[in-house]
Amino acid sequence: MKQLLVNQIWQLKNKCYRILYIDREIEEIFWINSDDCNSLPESIGFEEFNQLKKNDYFNLLDSSDEYGDPSTYKAKSLDKWNTYCKIVDLAKSEEPQIYLNSYFNRRCSEIASQLGVSRMLPRRVFLKYWKGGKVNLALLPKLNNSGGKGKERRPSTKKRGRPNTFTKNNINVDDKLKVLLQAGFKKFYLDIEHASLETAYENFLQSKYYQETLNREHSLIPSSTQFRYWGEKKYPAHERKKRKLGLKIFNKDIRTRTESSLINITGPGSVYQIDSTKADIELVSSIDRSIPVGSPTLYFVSDVFSRMIVGVLVTLDEPSYYTAARALYNAIVPKEQFFKEERLNEISAFQIKNEDWPCNYIPDAIVADRAELLGHQSNNIIQDLGITIENTAAYRADLKGVVENHFRVLHTRIKGVDKNFGMKGLNHKQRGVRDARKDAVLNLKEYYIAILSEVLVYNSSKVLDAYPFDEQLILDIPSPTPLKLWDWGINNASGKLRPNNIPGLKQRLLPRKNGKINKNGLRFNKLWYNITSNSKILNKQILLQNKAIIVEVLFDPFDLRKVFIYHDSELTECTLSKSRNPIGLELNEWEFNAHLTVSKKEKYADQLVHKSKVVESLSLVKNVLNNAKKKKLKKKTNSLNPSKIRDNKKLERNVTRQKSVPKNSLKIAENTKGFKVIKLEPNKDQEKPNRNEKLDFFRKLMKDE
Repeated sequence: MKQLLVNQIWQLKNKCYRILYIDREIEEIFWINSDDCNSLPESIGFEEFNQLKKNDYFNLLDSSDEYGDPSTYKAKSLDKWNTYCKIVDLAKSEEPQIYLNSYFNRRCSEIASQLGVSRMLPRRVFLKYWKGGKVNLALLPKLNNSGGKGKERRPSTKKRGRPNTFTKNNINVDDKLKVLLQAGFKKFYLDIEHASLETAYENFLQSKYYQETLNREHSLIPSSTQFRYWGEKKYPAHERKKRKLGLKIFNKDIRTRTESSLINITGPGSVYQIDSTKADIELVSSIDRSIPVGSPTLYFVSDVFSRMIVGVLVTLDEPSYYTAARALYNAIVPKEQFFKEERLNEISAFQIKNEDWPCNYIPDAIVADRAELLGHQSNNIIQDLGITIENTAAYRADLKGVVENHFRVLHTRIKGVDKNFGMKGLNHKQRGVRDARKDAVLNLKEYYIAILSEVLVYNSSKVLDAYPFDEQLILDIPSPTPLKLWDWGINNASGKLRPNNIPGLKQRLLPRKNGKINKNGLRFNKLWYNITSNSKILNKQILLQNKAIIVEVLFDPFDLRKVFIYHDSELTECTLSKSRNPIGLELNEWEFNAHLTVSKKEKYADQLVHKSKVVESLSLVKNVLNNAKKKKLKKKTNSLNPSKIRDNKKLERNVTRQKSVPKNSLKIAENTKGFKVIKLEPNKDQEKPNRNEKLDFFRKLMKDE
């Protein structure tokens, strides 16, 4: 049951009543209708009030009173307020009899005569005091309904606003002209990216007031101030910025920031941020330093809680899933192992120890761009490593402010080391600026070492002045650095770091594609691979014979000599079969694809030649067929009996044999000694074969010959 209190507002049908006084001795409640400015207090018994509470149309309203600040009022208003407070003070303690109408009217007359004011003034003051919550601030003037601040003046015959200093012939803006000005402001100023306000106003005049402008009829033309005023009145500053700069740039660079990156971050490893950028430096080849190789891609992986840079990758490859996975792998493994796998230990002047960079854990979540980690390839990171991937909106670098700031800080320090060693300036694309490629001196590994050196200095000694402290953190770490915050967070905050004891971690981060297994082995990326004999999937391969199954293959684009099959939660290594592949070279993916492109080009050229010869052959066959159709007799034949066809075939075979003998062979045989030429002729007494249409055709053919 709701407790009954003074100043509560109860809604009874369409009226609101404020409780003024509760008399529990006589069980009466005094309240007043706060919606009617002239109504007086009324009384209601407890029994009747409780009966009303059982009805659906009697409800308690949740409301709070708003009062003005006396310091914002003028002296004249404060004098009136002090007078009103004196009136209330004279009868404030006379409850509950003051709520009785007869006593209230008599007391108002007495107060009016005592203070020398009108008889109605105390009545109005008390009603305002009661309906305002029985506080003196309710007696202040209600200025929210006074004047016209922020309200648009109605158009009339008189011009609104300040008149022009030099002429009184300004046009008065009515509702129709206001719509026209606002439409022109949007069309010629907001919708055109590089248009200035002056150019937009001139285009507006050319479009709508061309003749009036030529005739200099300024009393019929809106001024540039009116054009700007009504345009900015409809489109506030943030809306104008969005339309002029675009929503993406506005959200990234212009919008106000309300929270830091630490919101909802519980400790180290809660969220890592990963991002890449083209480094502002030109590199040279490690084989020949006279050969420029362009700018590398720089990856940073940062812990949001401690601001620690937990992983770095410098590569000449373009951003992709594979490069992002390599950067994430560098952030997870021990840094001595990372240093050796990247072959940076070849530069003996620089070394890394695990205690100097103690970041070899798996995070709980990763925030990345809508790029490398957006596709289906990132599913293996989610499923195998249990990492949640959060992709930011496009062109929203501000949502990864921690890692974005590292690019600026580290590169600024490296640029100040020396001049003319390949670093690009802010104006490196302008004419006349010296090409940074001419001054490039560092190769990839040397630049890698420079970046790592700055990272270690930043992690161990960079004082984070703008770090958002909490009460406990500021007591424990008055001068925070990333390494101190990392250690403090692991020991005190509820971080979500996990050890990297997952078997085959590097292989699980490799990109994946589908391959097919049959009895000959694994067919992947148009190459054949042999499956190791100690694999579970070998049993399925034996049973396949002429069938094939699709499996998921993990591969390193830089090394196609071996791939891995992920099947039944098992990684199986497969080696390249050199005897069944079209090339015997150990190529990376890009070289192999280039080889396939050349091979396809050659095959395509050969196929074009083959098609031309096929078309030529078909043309010859078609001509032969057409000539044969012309020689065919139109008379229908009845000799389709198989026995007759066999006789026809024998006769046709004899004719063919006779035609195959050269014409001068008979003369040569007659002149040969020891040989007697016998000319075969049919016996007249021999029974002639049955005449039919086929025989007539053959005899006619022989006669023609």
